[in-house]
Amino acid sequence: NYEVGFQGADWVTLKKMTVRSNSSMCIDIRGGSHHNTITHCQVLGSSGMNYMLIGSQADMDSSNTISNNFIKNGSYGVYMYYFGTYEQGNVISDNIFDSINYEAIFMYYQNGLVVSNNTISNVMSNYAYGVYAGYLTNTIEIEGNNINLPNGGYGIYIYNYNAGNPANI
Repeated sequence: NYEVGFQGADWVTLKKMTVRSNSSMCIDIRGGSHHNTITHCQVLGSSGMNYMLIGSQADMDSSNTISNNFIKNGSYGVYMYYFGTYEQGNVISDNIFDSINYEAIFMYYQNGLVVSNNTISNVMSNYAYGVYAGYLTNTIEIEGNNINLPNGGYGIYIYNYNAGNPANI
């Protein structure tokens, strides 16, 4: 279930929208959706909600940009995961994440990932991650992020980076 869905959608921009859900994912990106932008939006879950607010899973969704948004509550703020083949060129930048339960940004199997200039505050779990990025390849940029984890955890956690090029962290 989701409030807004991209299914094989390319070159779509969501701008200046409020997307709110109390029981499901707010924005679902799937089915090979590429070159989409989510910008200047408010993406709001409810506290204790066990969902990702913006998610891409089970399909290769590449070159998507999530920028300049306010993202609040939910278990995961942005969750992008494709197993086995690398998603290409996804950008998560200049967002404000507030009161996420576990991981503000979770990225798996990414090539050319950019996570920059995000403000992450009040991630609530004792096992919290500001940025969790695993199975990365080629140049990645994770820089300029401001992370506050009041109950402890990991600000930036990188797992299995196959360096073809330097990482900027």
